Amino acid sequence: MLASQPLTALRDRLECVSDDQPDSDSYPSGFFFIEGVFYNDLRDKRAKRLSEYVHVSQLNVSLAQNPFCCI
Repeated sequence: MLASQPLTALRDRLECVSDDQPDSDSYPSGFFFIEGVFYNDLRDKRAKRLSEYVHVSQLNVSLAQNPFCCI
């Protein structure tokens, strides 16, 4: 991964357990939370801005418990 590449290139390479859920085609959404900034993946017309539903303090607790989790 190069700094010149977009985050979508990284997201496309990551395998996430939530991608295999039955509703994953209905809600093809995702985001990165990097240094306090949300980066929503809104490439699909059906995608939702999931960062609106996640409180930053809850996210920090989740990441502290498992820094490699996929949200």
